[in-house]
Amino acid sequence: MQPTTKSSPKRQRPFGVILLVLINAVVSPITLFVVLPAMFSVTQTRPEAAGQVANYTFYLECQAITGLIAAAGLWFLAEWARWLTIVRAAVAILVLLLMNASQTVTGSTLLQLLISGAVILYMVQPGVRRAFTA
Repeated sequence: MQPTTKSSPKRQRPFGVILLVLINAVVSPITLFVVLPAMFSVTQTRPEAAGQVANYTFYLECQAITGLIAAAGLWFLAEWARWLTIVRAAVAILVLLLMNASQTVTGSTLLQLLISGAVILYMVQPGVRRAFTA
């Protein structure tokens, strides 16, 4: 007779979480290694834009690095990664609103706001929360 061992049930990753992992895992390196160097080259050709570009570059660096960290944590269904994703989306909304406070909101900005809001709403859904706490 073989001894029985109780193993914890395998947690299922919700499809939306897998999608967020893939998006973060693809977009973050592109941001770090393509977008940021391109922005740096803008400061070389247009020194007057250096201040504004530097601020936005810092924000993008933080988002890219935390995106990679969040992707790893989301893959393992770590609760801290769910919260990191919520905070990243909230910061994105705040930055977008501050950057566009004195301008007309473009379609691109509106789309980014909607996506960030949708990420927050998705991550607080009971089924998604349960996947991270089970």
